[in-house]
Amino acid sequence: MKTLYIVSTSAYAGKSLAAIVIALHLQERGLKVGYFKPLGSLPVRINGQTSDEDAVYIAEQIG
Repeated sequence: MKTLYIVSTSAYAGKSLAAIVIALHLQERGLKVGYFKPLGSLPVRINGQTSDEDAVYIAEQIG
């Protein structure tokens, strides 16, 4: 298993978009992809659980 950690010194720098593009590219090559967002700033409640809006969106995009 390989790990890629995408970080930035500023908010709204495109980290989530970069994660989606990289994940979809790797999936097209037949690789398994996971996603983890340790800190979030856009909380949403889904099915009674609090999550991050970006994390939910990325999960929808990469499956």
